[in-house]
Amino acid sequence: MDKVFKSKIDIKPTIIRLVIFLLFVPALLVIFKMWDTNVVVGAAILEFIILNSLLLHSKTTYTVTNDGILIINIRVRKIKINIGDINSISRERSWSKFMETTHVNSLDQLKLIYKKYAEISLTPQDKEEFIKELQNHNPKIMLK
Repeated sequence: MDKVFKSKIDIKPTIIRLVIFLLFVPALLVIFKMWDTNVVVGAAILEFIILNSLLLHSKTTYTVTNDGILIINIRVRKIKINIGDINSISRERSWSKFMETTHVNSLDQLKLIYKKYAEISLTPQDKEEFIKELQNHNPKIMLK
């Protein structure tokens, strides 16, 4: 049976990221003195898109399938990783990944290295169970 893990969401950092993004566009308008009606409407649409993407990131899930595939559901996008290709998992606490990546919902992250040099940061709620499930499919995964 496939096992689904929800993404952990840290509220305080998410609010900080939301405020930064919501203040960024109006600040640019003020700096460049661009208060034309079309620009303001465009900025409002951009703000809506940013808000929507930040709020929808809470829908991120990680599914470990019976046939050894990790499916990362990020809003309307799916990333599939063969669990046999995962080389290592390390724990991270990173503001930079949190700020630059919309699917990273928490400062406490797991970094998966797979294939040769590919990596992705994930934030499952139950990290221990998630790691255990991945190791059940691929015992060669190294914990760093």
